[in-house]
Order: sequence, then structure tokens, then C-alpha cells
Amino acid sequence: MVVYLLSTDYSSLVLDPLGNVDHLVDLYDSTLRDIVDEHAPLRTKEMPRRTMLPQYNKNIQTVKKHRRYCDRLWVRTSLCVHYEIFKVSKILVKIFLPLLNLSIMIKDQSIQGKSKYCFQCCE
Repeated sequence: MVVYLLSTDYSSLVLDPLGNVDHLVDLYDSTLRDIVDEHAPLRTKEMPRRTMLPQYNKNIQTVKKHRRYCDRLWVRTSLCVHYEIFKVSKILVKIFLPLLNLSIMIKDQSIQGKSKYCFQCCE
């Protein structure tokens, strides 16, 4: 806070306040921009682009989104009916995910000709 106050003391807005309204607005704008650039400069950040995994597709995304919706609904309303709906959606996700993963594994392994490896994880 002290550094900010010191930087405003030596700005052209304080040292040269005379002029018309347009000149004062320009001075205020440039002073504020200089102070912000000095104390919090603009930085760009690159986010990594990740492709969707083959195990995570739109069907899984839809089922999980519905489960989160049911959870938020139950938390917001605290009704027993919404809790039951949320429990059913949890069960659907638990059933749906392994089936989709198994079907993806079978498809991948059958393409590669190694279908015996698909069922080793299920034993």
C-alpha cells in the first residue's frame, strides 16, 4: 500500500494538475495505467491442449454431468426425493463406466488381435 501511495505522489497527475477536463482525464488514465503496469504487469499464460482420452467419451461425460446436476440439486433443496434421484444416478455411473471401459478395451484389443488380455482385468 505504501509503494502504491508513493507511486501516486510522483505522477504527472499530481505534479501537473492544471488543464482542461480532457487533459485531466488523459492524465488520470495514463497515471492509472502506469501504476497498474508497474505493480501488476500483464502476463500471458499458455494452457496445454489435451486431447480426450479414448476411455473418456461423450457418453461418460453426459452421465457424470447428470450425476453432478443431481448432486447439486439435492444439496440445494435437501429433499429426500432429490437424494433418491442422486443415489440412482450414482449407481448408473458405477455401472455405466466399467461397461464402457470394457467395451473400449475389447474393441482395442480385438483390433490388435489380443482379445485374451481384455478379460484378465475382470478376474
